Amino acid sequence: MKTYQKALDDDGSAADVVLSPKDTFRIKTFNVIIDNLITEMEKKRKACYTKLNDMFSFLTDKKLNESELRNKAQQLVEAYPEDLEAEFMEEFVLFSKLSIEEKCV
Repeated sequence: MKTYQKALDDDGSAADVVLSPKDTFRIKTFNVIIDNLITEMEKKRKACYTKLNDMFSFLTDKKLNESELRNKAQQLVEAYPEDLEAEFMEEFVLFSKLSIEEKCV
């Protein structure tokens, strides 16, 4: 069964175009599925990168004060309790102070 679809000619008038079942499937089903997959992947990818940025950006952010550093480091320890010890928070605050002092010298 062939499908008819309207298409515009060069002069702007509508003309019937006969599509094969393969082309009909491609246009009405396959392309729609692929477009939806791409859109969803972009949304989820952006959400993942936003979450990662929220969790790890404090490691390089020199504008945070000591209280903010402690809070962010504590959140990271809570997110990865098997990988980070509770002392990480204090060690990172000390490291941040030392790196700032070293740049000033």
